[in-house]
Amino acid sequence: FPVTIYGAEAVMPDLIQYVADALSNLTVTVADHATAGSTSLTVSAFAGAASYAYKIAGATAGTVPSFGDTVTGYTAITAGGATAVATTNNYYIIVVALDADGNVLAGKQVQAVVA
Repeated sequence: FPVTIYGAEAVMPDLIQYVADALSNLTVTVADHATAGSTSLTVSAFAGAASYAYKIAGATAGTVPSFGDTVTGYTAITAGGATAVATTNNYYIIVVALDADGNVLAGKQVQAVVA
């Protein structure tokens, strides 16, 4: 079997995780919410995630954190249910899935829908 050396660690090809693909696989949907001035944010469960969080980036796109990053200034959100997020139409929202240590597993940026 071919072995790849990463730093000082030799690993088999089947142990290599392709984080670039995993990072973008978070499913997030947005829709207008019944509450005025709010968008409805829904996050689908992500394998291995212990928690989820979002941050409003503003009128211009923000930067989605990289795999393994720790984040600050984010608000906790629960996967599976719609959450009302007070924001402005078309503002960018960054959503992340976090592991038990608070490190980013996946992330996605979406735009708010506010009627």
